[in-house]
Amino acid sequence: MGIQIRPATPDEFELLHATVATAFGEAPSERFVEQLRRLVPPERTLCAFDGPALVAGMNVLPLRVRWGDGWLPMGGVSGVGTLPTHRRQGLLRSLMERALAEMHERGEMAAILYASLAAIYHRYGYGVATAQQRMDARRDAFRWLDDDRPGGRVRLVQAAAAASQLGPVYERWAELRTLALARTPEWWRLGVLNPPELEQQALLTALHEGRDGPDGYVLYRMAQGAEGGDLADGWPPHQRLVVRELVATRPAAYRALWDYLLRYDLVDTYRVTHAPADDPLFHMVQDPRHLNGVVHDGLYMRPLNCRALVEGRRYGGDGRLVLELRDPLCRWNDGRWLIEADSGGARFERTELEPELWLEVGAFATLVSGCAGAGRLAAAGRVRASDDAIELAERLFRVARAPFCADGF
Repeated sequence: MGIQIRPATPDEFELLHATVATAFGEAPSERFVEQLRRLVPPERTLCAFDGPALVAGMNVLPLRVRWGDGWLPMGGVSGVGTLPTHRRQGLLRSLMERALAEMHERGEMAAILYASLAAIYHRYGYGVATAQQRMDARRDAFRWLDDDRPGGRVRLVQAAAAASQLGPVYERWAELRTLALARTPEWWRLGVLNPPELEQQALLTALHEGRDGPDGYVLYRMAQGAEGGDLADGWPPHQRLVVRELVATRPAAYRALWDYLLRYDLVDTYRVTHAPADDPLFHMVQDPRHLNGVVHDGLYMRPLNCRALVEGRRYGGDGRLVLELRDPLCRWNDGRWLIEADSGGARFERTELEPELWLEVGAFATLVSGCAGAGRLAAAGRVRASDDAIELAERLFRVARAPFCADGF
């Protein structure tokens, strides 16, 4: 009968999640299945069936993502897994190629994902689009360079009111962060404030209010069990506080929220699970190495409409550059392109002019997102160009803030 590729029916959502969970050696979660039902339309799933058995699957979430001065539709690829019995048979390639074609047909400008094993996804044209950092710092790491006390006040927010009060702050912050997600009320409820991976753990919320109103917030929890401290584990008692998300639109709000977290006297270790690569904390403390920050890959992006990505972003100057872009999987992107950019935007059109810069689509994703500049990519062998062309590309694709997505999916 062979392998059949098709979307899951609503009745097969639980089976799809169980298959992917088994592929990762995990137990299925009813809470995660419920999240899946609410956030992923059935037609945005893809499954591989070997007879009646579901042996591989994936989901695509319809997302709106910050890009330049607006929001672009992108497909959020998640829940990708193949049972060990059916690996090395090309099932993921069949699923991914069909998913990319369908996203392109739907008008989504790129596919984005978090990679459990990044080496798998480079072959499909994905490139690193955000870097993020994790920090594990003891209390004594927070010796500030500046002793000024920020103004305003911090107050706790009840879960029922959190989305309405945090939402406007997040939106102002997200407008300045390439690849931040637009959050719907359902996303706030299921993906941010009640993520399935936390199960029964409480997620606390504190909001900072400055002179002009709310301008920052923090979502955090106390680590439990082997993950963190235990009040009964030795003396003195100790805890680990885990920062899930800290958003601030003003420096004073950022500092005030950390001052608030440091008032938990039984906490001796602070963990930040994911922060932007340019998070300001590094430049605020006397001994930044004591933050134990580790920068690693975050979101991966697979461009589907390179013209929309180039013409939709901001630029750091004026210039004209001819690119030779290689994309053997999505042939509509492949070829020679002329970019003419200025402070108002850019035009990206086919050309017969001689190329000045050569790159494949994964490196293009890294460059156009602002995750890394042309010079860094050239040093890694991902871009080929003259020194003049690299200097021009560095200037054009320069960003004021590192791209970052605060959401997992």
